[in-house]
Amino acid sequence: MRPDPHSGEDPPQDPTHGERGILLSSESRLRDRSDTAVAEQSARLGGAPLLLAVGTFAIGTDAFVIAGLLPSIARDLHTSVPSAGLLVTVFAVSYAIAAPLLTALTAGWGQRRILVLSQLVFTVGMVLQAVGPALAVVAAGRVIAAAGAATYIATAGAAASGMVSPERRGRALAMVTGGLTVSTVLGAPLGALVGDWLGWRATLWLVAVFGLVACAGAARVPAQPLGGAKAKARFAVLARPGMLPVLGVTVGQLAAIFTIYTYLPAASSPGVTEAQFPLLLLLYGVAGVAGNALAGRLTDRFRPLAVLRVGLLINGLIAALMLFGRHSLLAMVVLVPVWSASGWLVTVPQQHRLMSLVPDAPAVALGWVEAAIYAGTAVGSVVGARLLDLDLPSWLGPAGAAFAAVALLLSLLKVRPPAAADEPTDPAPA
Repeated sequence: MRPDPHSGEDPPQDPTHGERGILLSSESRLRDRSDTAVAEQSARLGGAPLLLAVGTFAIGTDAFVIAGLLPSIARDLHTSVPSAGLLVTVFAVSYAIAAPLLTALTAGWGQRRILVLSQLVFTVGMVLQAVGPALAVVAAGRVIAAAGAATYIATAGAAASGMVSPERRGRALAMVTGGLTVSTVLGAPLGALVGDWLGWRATLWLVAVFGLVACAGAARVPAQPLGGAKAKARFAVLARPGMLPVLGVTVGQLAAIFTIYTYLPAASSPGVTEAQFPLLLLLYGVAGVAGNALAGRLTDRFRPLAVLRVGLLINGLIAALMLFGRHSLLAMVVLVPVWSASGWLVTVPQQHRLMSLVPDAPAVALGWVEAAIYAGTAVGSVVGARLLDLDLPSWLGPAGAAFAAVALLLSLLKVRPPAAADEPTDPAPA
């Protein structure tokens, strides 16, 4: 019965109305406080991924400058360029082994402690390389530097992803890996110039200085525990559906890149002279930065798998064209930037997908993807060295294209990600 609005009486009240109102009001206040806390935390941590990028810049400078230093190292240490190129292989193999093992040993440590100590280990390795009187001593320094680099990068990626909301994860990862791409624009060309002026040892000292600066940056990262798993649990992650095919994509992609990049002066000769090579290195770096930045946005907007496949397809096609383009400076000036951008387009979606396959242990996922990255680097550098030993530098590009094709085929394999992944309902390709 509806009340008479003119009766002067209050309408009857639902006895539970007041209780519901109190509950709804309390829930609203809690939600507002939670949103405020999230906003405040985002504001506090907004610059942290950038601090982490300082460390990846130091590590990336070491990784990418070495290609331009190989001839000088070979002359100074009285060895061949392919033998000096094995320094890349030593670093890569050491990194691939260290990434899963050291992240297991540091499970449960605070992320600030891991980041600072790993950068210090990396810096010690760089100093040993800079003073090494023989190839074996320099190689030992590469092993030590690789151990520090492996621990740092896996931890930095997981830490950055935990500082932002899930929809911004791709951009946070891109900021951290951006240190690697920026190192190709600034670090590698600067290191090459220092090497030309003062010798290759001076370049390695410069990288050691970058490492010390990165330690100071890592010390400002929040100190909360990163979390982790014991060694047995980390290796058990490999048995999860989709892990091995996705890691295989990473191995193939990096083998495609480093078959060419490790010996890029030979792959771009005779079209690019030694005097013109720094320009090519600069173009590679600028394009890599653009590709990495684009990868972060595309990964957040589209399915990571689609971004991955487009990058692999373009990268393989451009590598194959180097068989013909290497005779022309103009052709290489066009091909190398596109090849670089497409290669960097793959890294972020790969990291994103690995973390989606292991949502409960992102540091474990990134540890394995970093191991796969450097396993691919080792394979590529060995294949490239073998081609040079056989006096077949023109086949560096096609060999890289073949690896990219393998990675693309592996990405077509079906995997079944967990319910929390970005493609949760149906079986999806790797």
